[in-house]
Amino acid sequence: MEEINNEVSQAINEKPLSRLNKELEYFKPLPPLDLLISYVSCEKESMVNYKGKKYSVPTKYIGSKFNVTETSDGNISIYYNQDFIVCHPLSENKYNYKIGHMHEILNSDACKHLTDEKIDEFIKENMSMMDILLGE
Repeated sequence: MEEINNEVSQAINEKPLSRLNKELEYFKPLPPLDLLISYVSCEKESMVNYKGKKYSVPTKYIGSKFNVTETSDGNISIYYNQDFIVCHPLSENKYNYKIGHMHEILNSDACKHLTDEKIDEFIKENMSMMDILLGE
């Protein structure tokens, strides 16, 4: 390794060890592990965990790994690979969801016996109560 690191590289026309020494001044320490983990998440639910809060994604992404980017305007953008999935406002609520995602979740599980109209009615009538119950 020492021999290779001290040979002039054809790719960069300098010694890798010399390049490393120049680049070291630009290195910054990594953030704490728990913060790093919050940026990439693999969940078995239709929610992404970000900084201790959960944000909804479509059910087809259950079990997928996501990239979460915090934007300067107070939102988070959730990506699957390079594909944009959804944007949520940053929130202090423990659970954050889009109505369409909630409809999809309920339709695939607890309320699959109901019509779309009944599910929408259920969401409208019960979401504020769910915020109270889930926020505890």
